[in-house]
Amino acid sequence: MWNSPWLVVGDFNVTRFPEDRNRPGQITPGMAGFSSWIDGEGLIDIPTRNQAFTWSNLREIPSLARLDRILLDAEWEAQFPRCEVVALPRVVSDHVPLLLTGGGESYTPSRFCYEAWWSSIEGFNEVVRGARSKCAKMAVTRGAGLIVMQRHFQQLRGICTDSALGDRSKWREGDTIQCALCGLVPETVAHLFCECHWAQELWHMVGDATSLARFHDLAGMWAADAALGAQLEAGNQRRVAHLIVPACTWTIWLTRNDVIFKGARVYTENMWAMAAMLVWEWACGLAGTRGAILGGGDIRLIR
Repeated sequence: MWNSPWLVVGDFNVTRFPEDRNRPGQITPGMAGFSSWIDGEGLIDIPTRNQAFTWSNLREIPSLARLDRILLDAEWEAQFPRCEVVALPRVVSDHVPLLLTGGGESYTPSRFCYEAWWSSIEGFNEVVRGARSKCAKMAVTRGAGLIVMQRHFQQLRGICTDSALGDRSKWREGDTIQCALCGLVPETVAHLFCECHWAQELWHMVGDATSLARFHDLAGMWAADAALGAQLEAGNQRRVAHLIVPACTWTIWLTRNDVIFKGARVYTENMWAMAAMLVWEWACGLAGTRGAILGGGDIRLIR
């Protein structure tokens, strides 16, 4: 549309997710269409940092909704990676004003500096060992085939319990035990993997893929490997399709950890790309390939 960064600001008079209202309902065609337009234009919906809703009907028992948004294009996000949306106090209107803070140009994250005298403190080694054992991050090992896929499934079974989520929540200092992705309600298995609007967006995108077509199109993943193509052509789509649900579940968990431990932002397209990559890698294991590497904007397999 333009060669320079741009954004769209305003009262769109429609919500995207059930959680955008204090009385959530079902996703309507208007909501789905609005989300589809945002995704189709490649816009980034920046969440309001300090307030969940931007509109109120001002009644004694109010109806609240997030009708106002600031949508950025990718160039704006790249040039101003620290920008945030802040809700200001309401003055006259039934909408709150929104302030977009810039924070300057792209920057290099500050380095972590180790102080030599730390190791002289009594109990230092025990603290390090304890922190390492508790906060070891679970990372996807690229292209390790079925062995890695089975390990992921074992980890998924371990995290998909409310008690496990509660234990991990204690890792966070001053934790409010709220959902790490949306921050609106307490974090439970049902909410994190099913009810949170970020999870619903991912599942909605999976539902839009009426077959494996969208996974097939993404980065030419399936076409990149003859063995996997043979699997699909031989009518073994079910062996691949059954990987989609665990891949999406694993993606939600990894995204949740990135938010907690790395301060990352949540973007639906990033979650979709991660889920598709996991399906592809695990399917490569089923097809008998050894692994994959990324390079030059495409995907190549190592035999």
